[in-house]
Amino acid sequence: MSQSPSSASSTFSALLSEAMKAKRLDYRTLAGLAGVSHAYLWQLANADKRSLESPGKPPKRPGRILALKIAEILELDPQVVLRAAGYENASDFEPPMGITTYARIAPEAPKLFQQGLEEARRGHHDRAIVLLKQAIGHEGVSFHRAHMGLGVAYLNAKRYASAVEEFTKAIALFEGQADRIVEGVDLADAHYNRGLALQDSGQHAAAIRDFHWALTLEGPHPDRYTAALCFSEITLGRYSRAIQVALAFEAQPEAEGAFTTAALDIRLYQAYALARKNQVEAALALAQATVVLCPTYWYSHYVMAAILSRFGGRLDQNATGKPSRTHAKRKRDALVRSGLHHVNRARDLNPDSQSSFLAEQAGDFAYFAAQPEFADLFRESETP
Repeated sequence: MSQSPSSASSTFSALLSEAMKAKRLDYRTLAGLAGVSHAYLWQLANADKRSLESPGKPPKRPGRILALKIAEILELDPQVVLRAAGYENASDFEPPMGITTYARIAPEAPKLFQQGLEEARRGHHDRAIVLLKQAIGHEGVSFHRAHMGLGVAYLNAKRYASAVEEFTKAIALFEGQADRIVEGVDLADAHYNRGLALQDSGQHAAAIRDFHWALTLEGPHPDRYTAALCFSEITLGRYSRAIQVALAFEAQPEAEGAFTTAALDIRLYQAYALARKNQVEAALALAQATVVLCPTYWYSHYVMAAILSRFGGRLDQNATGKPSRTHAKRKRDALVRSGLHHVNRARDLNPDSQSSFLAEQAGDFAYFAAQPEFADLFRESETP
């Protein structure tokens, strides 16, 4: 998808410099992708400065083909780039045939691909996307791995529609092939990753289909597939289905010794779903068992606190009559103390969890948010 430059980027020099900074691309890398010397590219990026130093001398500008190639690499609107480069005629906007055929790039495609994967591992997702896009389609680069790698980079950059498109291309490559794994890419993982992209974009029904496919294909990560499936079912309010999915995973022999984060999440999702089905005691027991199993996992404490908060709301609703009110107050005090412990433990283990608590102050944590003991926690939501 083309990105619109800021209004400040009126010249090609400014546009190029701003886009390179946004993509974290250096001159040598972009020059190699565009098929020019890095010295020439540096001159283009610094043309404005050089014009100020030499008044009256026209700034250096790229040819139309190079301008369009740079627009493609940096994902900029080609017409905006051409205008910035000084090409105002509408006829100049027609890209010449063969614009993307740069022979010098092809031999380096495997290197570009590896560089893209490395940048993705470093968390430089925009830079990874640029490198991987240029590597795809050239000799020496596996289509399966390229589309999967690019899809993961888009997913991490939160560009979900593009991620879904790349994972779909990877999945399509398996059509007519008997093997589930081709060139190191697992079809089950491709469905799982596409499901994550759909899930993160709010398309939970479509995501569920992909997670089911991953489980049906018996890929290498059934805990991850199941955890993601449980989450989407819960998001759609289908708590019974989430419980069934979790129980099916627990029935598998490999689940008994599974202590991965995903396996813990499955138990926690099951506990949460039980609480939403008003089976609070069973939910608390399962969540507490998970806390005991891994006391340093922040999400165990978060879910435990969420269940306690919902249980507290039920205590208040059931407090009728003086004796029962007194009994309920004692239970309420004990519950609040326990809730405070798990909330603070989750925040200590993962400071970023604060945003999760605040996001649910009118939902899962509505009861705790109304209690004075939690005032400091939820007062932070008013901080700009």
